[in-house]
Amino acid sequence: RYDTQEFVRSILMTYYIGDFNKSAKQIFDEYTSSMNANEKVFKLSFEEFMKFALIVVVKESMVLPPDKEKIKEYCREIVNKAPHTLLRGGDQDKLNSIARHIESAGTTLFVALTGWRRSEFGFPLSSIKVSPNHDILDNLYTPWRYHVNWVVPKTGGKTPLDREITSYTYLIAFLLDKMNNANSERPAMYNIFGRVKNMFESSGIVSNRVDVLWIDFIRNYTLFKDLDDLAELKSKNELSVEDKGKLEHLSSIYDLNNSETKYLLNIKNQLRDALQKYRVTTPSDNDTFGKRLKRYCDGSLEDEWGVVFEEVLEHELMDELKSGSYSLNSSTTLFVRSKI
Repeated sequence: RYDTQEFVRSILMTYYIGDFNKSAKQIFDEYTSSMNANEKVFKLSFEEFMKFALIVVVKESMVLPPDKEKIKEYCREIVNKAPHTLLRGGDQDKLNSIARHIESAGTTLFVALTGWRRSEFGFPLSSIKVSPNHDILDNLYTPWRYHVNWVVPKTGGKTPLDREITSYTYLIAFLLDKMNNANSERPAMYNIFGRVKNMFESSGIVSNRVDVLWIDFIRNYTLFKDLDDLAELKSKNELSVEDKGKLEHLSSIYDLNNSETKYLLNIKNQLRDALQKYRVTTPSDNDTFGKRLKRYCDGSLEDEWGVVFEEVLEHELMDELKSGSYSLNSSTTLFVRSKI
């Protein structure tokens, strides 16, 4: 199944992005010849396959309307469908917020797929080299190999090194490059807002992009939500027919006695327990941890944040903070933050 997915992806990448010296029909012919040689008859012609594939793609595609007023209307529809937590300000601010969250999701996905350090994502799309895959078997469904030629500061200093990524990972980089209008020259992974000393220095920017969706991940990750629903259904005394079907379905997926499920539950609980600590120490809308600490010391901090301070900090430290024994400078702020 994985091989088939790669084959289809390669065909469509060739059709929409570029053939990299091998056409979609060549990929199709080589793959189907291999299938037929192994007595697995591939009955569709190339034309029939492409017709079917493009029907599916077009059905899921979103194409901008042809004139300015209809584009505005289309953008308003996007804004109206977006989660309210993303939306602040006027229509332009809301669209910018949606775009930023989409970019953050793409960047986070690329980070997760590669597992690289945050300092290693400042490359433009032009730094990804595409070359033929000479492996006799693999090249039937993955005709190219993709290597990012970029610096790995911790181990390689300023010398660019080649590191291989998958076709799917390349596709994410390609889409981010187009979304950010980077034109293969600026960093593909993120857009640049305002003036920066070095746009290719990715550490701070990538950290920010990953942080954007962290709270939403903890609250709404599909597997966590499934486990929440399973626990809720198991706690009910009476179940509707619909609930019984859902309980049966979730129970077939998540065995609560299984070590992997227990591990997933443990991760979920740890992240949920630490969520308020993360929120209170993370800046939002110009409200920094230092400002919250100052409000805590003078007794004006909101209850939802104050509870975190009260639960985590030692009584002696809390008393000293409130009495003014500590000067609220950057060192004190960092010290208290480390305690949380």
